Amino acid sequence: MLGLPPGVWANGGAIGVLVLVVYFIISGRLRPNRSVQEVRQDRDDRLAECREQTQLWREAYELSEHARERQEALLRDVLDAVRTSASVLEAIRQIATGNGEKG
Repeated sequence: MLGLPPGVWANGGAIGVLVLVVYFIISGRLRPNRSVQEVRQDRDDRLAECREQTQLWREAYELSEHARERQEALLRDVLDAVRTSASVLEAIRQIATGNGEKG
């Protein structure tokens, strides 16, 4: 066939497979198992670190929300005290100026 002896065609198939394997290795499509395991381990480590950071942020958020709720309650109490004080001071002012007397 095409003037080549039959042995060349038989060796050509093996050489073609070898060239294909080398090409896959060079192009990165065929990797050793150790390399794949290293990549997976690195990915798993990064995911674990991200999960830890997510948990820390979640705890910080919950602590912040708790502090905000306490602050809101305290401000509500202070506002009630200020309103009461304002009412008392207004009543004292009216009595002092004589506008609050009835009778």
